Amino acid sequence: MTNQEKFIENINRVLQKVDYKKLDQSCNGENPEYAKEVLGPNA
Repeated sequence: MTNQEKFIENINRVLQKVDYKKLDQSCNGENPEYAKEVLGPNA
């Protein structure tokens, strides 16, 4: 498996755990904690 394939596999694993509705609400609301957890503190 190439490094690119490993990266894609890892990204897909992470994305399966994201609650997109909750992420959208966190990004667009007053409580950005979930967004920071998912996207990182600089997001």
